[in-house]
Amino acid sequence: MENGISKGTQEADSGPKWKNYLWVVVLLLVVSFAITGYAWARKDVQLVDGGELKKVTSFAQTVGQLLADEGVILGAHDQVEPSLDTPLKKGMQITVSRAFSVTVQVDGQILEVHTLPVTVREVLHKAMVSLGPEDQVTPDLEEQVQPGQEVIVTRVTTEEVVEEEEIPYQVVRHQDPTLERGQTKVVQKGQNGLTHNTYRVTYINGEEVSRELVSKQVVKPPVNEEIQVGVLQVVSRGGVDKRFREAKTVIATAYAPTGNRTYTGTWPKRGTIAVDPKVIPLGTELYVEGYGAGKAEDIGSAIKGNRIDVFVDTEEEAVKWGRRKVKVYILE
Repeated sequence: MENGISKGTQEADSGPKWKNYLWVVVLLLVVSFAITGYAWARKDVQLVDGGELKKVTSFAQTVGQLLADEGVILGAHDQVEPSLDTPLKKGMQITVSRAFSVTVQVDGQILEVHTLPVTVREVLHKAMVSLGPEDQVTPDLEEQVQPGQEVIVTRVTTEEVVEEEEIPYQVVRHQDPTLERGQTKVVQKGQNGLTHNTYRVTYINGEEVSRELVSKQVVKPPVNEEIQVGVLQVVSRGGVDKRFREAKTVIATAYAPTGNRTYTGTWPKRGTIAVDPKVIPLGTELYVEGYGAGKAEDIGSAIKGNRIDVFVDTEEEAVKWGRRKVKVYILE
């Protein structure tokens, strides 16, 4: 009986002990799994933001979640490597490259470009600036841009321009012994020639800075002007040879007595001639065709240049004389 009771009691006591052991095992497994899960979920990574390194311990699943947990705010032009949806792994380095502003000066405009640290060439591509074969860029196209830097594009173009240019004609004078001295005669009128000049013109930002003559083609040669120049100094009038210094063709009018003395103080008489002293000096002995010998003794307000006024005795003669072109000889 005692044995039976003892055996039953032992069996009853072993049940709770076994259950206790089971709970302990379960608890140990849970703790083990928790520790293992924590260790698996925990990731030590490096975060480089704008060049500054920071070590981060995170339970995030992706790069984007890590940045959000760390309060990292991204600008529209910033770049993250690896991408935001990349699964986060232990030992990973996440790099945030911050965009900055540079300016591009081109075609009279200032363009603002937000960019990462790339070359000048890439910045121009981003700004949709096309370069010509001769354009100049500062800094160099392969140089990496810095924050706040200015990129200057200088437009350089060249073109060939054809321009017409006159070739002045030459005046050739020939002495003519049959023509009075002071008289000239054009026997051939001069004509300017013409060339086509080709220039290579260089422009910087639309402004001409230099031109170089490339070729010069004569399309029309000039024609010289041929002039006969008188050298004859003796003329025969009324059977008398008169030696003169110069012969002039002038416009001659006539005037009658006015009751006044001449400019030189003489009383006017036939042979008194009014002149422009700048052309014919007062006191000069003259011979006027159609009038005869005379002397420059008077002046007149209307007698300027190649004009003379001869004295006649009456108003009727003055009217009859009128206004005519004559040859006047300045005698020696």
